[in-house]
Amino acid sequence: MGGKPTPPPPLPKGAPQGLKVQYQAGDPGQPCDQYIVPKIRIVNTDAKADAPVKGLIVRYWFAPDTTQPQNWFGAPIDNNNWTVGIYTPTASVPGADIAIAFNASVTTTEVIRANGGASVPLSVIWCKPGSAVHTCPSNSEPFDEYNDYSYNPFMTSYTDWDRVTLYWKDDQGVERLIWGTEPG
Repeated sequence: MGGKPTPPPPLPKGAPQGLKVQYQAGDPGQPCDQYIVPKIRIVNTDAKADAPVKGLIVRYWFAPDTTQPQNWFGAPIDNNNWTVGIYTPTASVPGADIAIAFNASVTTTEVIRANGGASVPLSVIWCKPGSAVHTCPSNSEPFDEYNDYSYNPFMTSYTDWDRVTLYWKDDQGVERLIWGTEPG
């Protein structure tokens, strides 16, 4: 019981190496409002090799605090290499019932430069039900981010954070965890 977690198996040839996730709370002074605002970037720690973005998936885990549909607005970044959506795991874990998922395009040729290069920032504003895309109603019920697995109000600048997970999906569609600690 306890001890060190088992590291994931080595990644196959062709998988990006040396990537980590950095997180910043987008609204650190407002953990009980109508919004979830993660700011995320991927950093390449490999000293020599650029890392392809193709096949990368970032998940920010949270408790929806409602059974109604969720909504979001704001482009995750300023290009078409990423999409944003919701991911629901097969087993629910308190504080991590669902995740905001940033998915890299399977056709992108974007790379994260070696030796500390960072991806473009990934950010989105997630809202409670009843809101239309590009707006969040001010009268909707607030989220309680204190019980969210990925939330940390003390990270007010980009900081390594293993509670935001990074995956790589190979050409056969198999996902592998390459950074972070999954909830549970």
